Amino acid sequence: VAPSCTLSEVAARRVAAIVAARGDAELVIHPQCFASDGHFAGEDVTRLAALREVMADPAVDAIWFARGGYGSNRIAEAALADLPHAARAKTYLGYSDAGFLLAGFHKAGLTVAHGPMVQDVLRDGGEAAVNRALDWLIYRDPAALEPGLTGPVRRYPSGLFSEVAQLRLDQVLAKSGERRIDIASSEQNPYSKGTLRIDTRVKIGDRYSYREIEADTDQEIKKYTLVVSQITDTEVFYGKGTFVTDLLGNFVKLSDGRVFTGAQYFIPDYSVGKRWTSRHRVISDKGDSYDTVYDFKVVAREKKTVPAGTFDAFRIEGSGWTRGREGVLQLQSRYWVVPEVRRYIEAFFWVKHAKGKVLENKTVQLLAFNQK
Repeated sequence: VAPSCTLSEVAARRVAAIVAARGDAELVIHPQCFASDGHFAGEDVTRLAALREVMADPAVDAIWFARGGYGSNRIAEAALADLPHAARAKTYLGYSDAGFLLAGFHKAGLTVAHGPMVQDVLRDGGEAAVNRALDWLIYRDPAALEPGLTGPVRRYPSGLFSEVAQLRLDQVLAKSGERRIDIASSEQNPYSKGTLRIDTRVKIGDRYSYREIEADTDQEIKKYTLVVSQITDTEVFYGKGTFVTDLLGNFVKLSDGRVFTGAQYFIPDYSVGKRWTSRHRVISDKGDSYDTVYDFKVVAREKKTVPAGTFDAFRIEGSGWTRGREGVLQLQSRYWVVPEVRRYIEAFFWVKHAKGKVLENKTVQLLAFNQK
């Protein structure tokens, strides 16, 4: 779609040929891209209608802006009004004049990226730039990032590598016999309700027993116990090593074979109002890849009762989407964390296909725990 200036038909044909040769995606160039109204790719109402059309289309996984120039600022406010649900399950890529839209979409919590557009295929090195853009849109390939964006940025694409860096600093200070840096906390603060620092002093033998139940019927699905068997500087292994998390409790590997790359459901410090976004990839035991975007917010500090007891807990709510072979899936979660327990005390997970079928709707509760 072209929210600014008209796309060259030559550029459109070249990029279409590149996509066809790759064979890993379907490219649809909206007819509006070739419209013309003076400097613009059609009148304001035409450009806006085309953009809103593709934003609302659940069959569209990503919106790749055709070219820059001038004009997107004239429709940006209307484009952001009453965002359709499908718009939140897409990635938006562009730069130059598209920056007006990208900034607005980013503020609204949508996934945006600053990179090559379709028209750029006509520039020197254009085909390579287009392929990098496609690698990012389709695979979130970290090699598509600028060469200087290495280390934590590539490993933690959600941008929360500062949280991980703080945890590493705590470890270094502890080894040298120094105190870690703590955030001053006041539960009387009416805005944050104080700050909770997660206890990462995991010990071999720590034991946590959970039960899973259907959220709608309260019917028990199963019970299980996790026992810490090995600890490294960055990961915690449970049982025979089929279940692995990082020191904050973020999933690295699950017993069903799924592997998580860069997931950040859990962070070192919690206070009411704190927000963060996790952009990560999940690989199934069959090798299927699921690109996932999850927005989290700490919404309350409250008393929470589970079978293991009653706790003063922070409640975190999350919503997002994941995209894989089955298409787009909507995600919701809710969980409670407390200072004295090194894992969550209760969590709710809900997964729904974009076409309406609910695939998962369960609650996980802590039954008992024993920490060394």
